[in-house]
Amino acid sequence: MKIEFKWVKAHIRIYGNEIADRLAKEATENYHVTYSMIPKDTQKESTRKWRSQWEETMKGTITKEFFPSVESRLAVNLNLSPNVTTIMTDHGNI
Repeated sequence: MKIEFKWVKAHIRIYGNEIADRLAKEATENYHVTYSMIPKDTQKESTRKWRSQWEETMKGTITKEFFPSVESRLAVNLNLSPNVTTIMTDHGNI
Protein backbone atom coordinates (compact mmCIF):
# COMPACT_ATOMS: atom_id res chain seq x y z
CA MET A 1 0.00 0.00 0.00
CA LYS A 2 1.35 3.37 -1.00
CA ILE A 3 0.56 6.40 1.13
CA GLU A 4 1.31 9.86 -0.19
CA PHE A 5 1.51 13.08 1.75
CA LYS A 6 1.54 16.36 -0.09
CA TRP A 7 2.43 19.76 1.24
CA VAL A 8 -0.28 22.36 0.66
CA LYS A 9 0.65 26.01 0.81
CA ALA A 10 -1.26 27.78 3.56
CA HIS A 11 -3.75 30.47 2.63
CA ILE A 12 -4.73 28.71 -0.60
CA ARG A 13 -8.35 27.58 -0.64
CA ILE A 14 -8.43 23.91 -1.58
CA TYR A 15 -11.73 22.06 -1.31
CA GLY A 16 -11.83 20.03 1.90
CA ASN A 17 -8.52 21.34 3.24
CA GLU A 18 -10.11 23.20 6.15
CA ILE A 19 -12.04 20.07 7.12
CA ALA A 20 -8.91 17.94 6.91
CA ASP A 21 -7.03 20.44 9.08
CA ARG A 22 -9.80 20.46 11.70
CA LEU A 23 -10.02 16.65 11.79
CA ALA A 24 -6.25 16.31 12.08
CA LYS A 25 -6.23 18.75 15.00
CA GLU A 26 -9.11 16.87 16.68
CA ALA A 27 -7.24 13.60 16.26
CA THR A 28 -4.29 14.98 18.20
CA GLU A 29 -6.48 16.34 21.00
CA ASN A 30 -9.26 13.76 21.39
CA TYR A 31 -9.34 10.02 21.73
CA HIS A 32 -12.67 9.77 19.90
CA VAL A 33 -13.03 11.65 16.61
CA THR A 34 -16.16 11.79 14.45
CA TYR A 35 -15.61 11.93 10.71
CA SER A 36 -19.19 12.71 9.70
CA MET A 37 -18.14 16.00 8.09
CA ILE A 38 -15.97 14.39 5.41
CA PRO A 39 -17.37 15.34 1.98
CA LYS A 40 -19.42 12.55 0.37
CA ASP A 41 -17.25 12.38 -2.75
CA THR A 42 -14.15 11.94 -0.58
CA GLN A 43 -15.90 9.20 1.43
CA LYS A 44 -16.90 7.36 -1.75
CA GLU A 45 -13.40 7.52 -3.24
CA SER A 46 -11.80 6.40 0.04
CA THR A 47 -14.24 3.51 0.34
CA ARG A 48 -13.57 2.49 -3.27
CA LYS A 49 -9.80 2.44 -2.67
CA TRP A 50 -10.23 0.60 0.64
CA ARG A 51 -12.48 -2.03 -1.03
CA SER A 52 -9.96 -2.56 -3.82
CA GLN A 53 -7.07 -3.02 -1.39
CA TRP A 54 -9.18 -5.23 0.91
CA GLU A 55 -10.06 -7.58 -1.95
CA GLU A 56 -6.54 -7.73 -3.40
CA THR A 57 -4.48 -8.27 -0.25
CA MET A 58 -3.57 -11.67 1.09
CA LYS A 59 -3.02 -10.18 4.54
CA GLY A 60 -5.57 -9.64 7.32
CA THR A 61 -6.93 -13.18 7.46
CA ILE A 62 -8.12 -12.87 11.08
CA THR A 63 -9.65 -9.43 10.50
CA LYS A 64 -11.43 -10.73 7.39
CA GLU A 65 -13.07 -13.39 9.54
CA PHE A 66 -14.73 -10.57 11.49
CA PHE A 67 -15.37 -8.42 8.41
CA PRO A 68 -15.31 -10.26 5.08
CA SER A 69 -15.98 -7.03 3.16
CA VAL A 70 -15.54 -3.30 3.57
CA GLU A 71 -19.32 -2.93 3.59
CA SER A 72 -19.65 -5.38 6.50
CA ARG A 73 -17.10 -3.31 8.46
CA LEU A 74 -18.85 -0.03 7.66
CA ALA A 75 -22.18 -1.48 8.79
CA VAL A 76 -20.82 -1.82 12.36
CA ASN A 77 -20.30 1.17 14.64
CA LEU A 78 -17.14 0.19 16.52
CA ASN A 79 -15.75 1.88 19.57
CA LEU A 80 -12.14 1.06 18.77
CA SER A 81 -9.60 0.61 21.51
CA PRO A 82 -6.18 -0.99 21.64
CA ASN A 83 -7.73 -4.22 22.99
CA VAL A 84 -10.41 -4.42 20.28
CA THR A 85 -7.79 -3.79 17.61
CA THR A 86 -5.54 -6.46 19.11
CA ILE A 87 -8.34 -9.02 19.05
CA MET A 88 -9.49 -8.21 15.52
CA THR A 89 -5.94 -8.29 14.08
CA ASP A 90 -4.52 -11.11 16.23
CA HIS A 91 -1.52 -8.90 16.98
CA GLY A 92 -0.61 -8.71 20.61
CA ASN A 93 -0.74 -10.69 23.83
CA ILE A 94 -4.37 -11.50 24.55
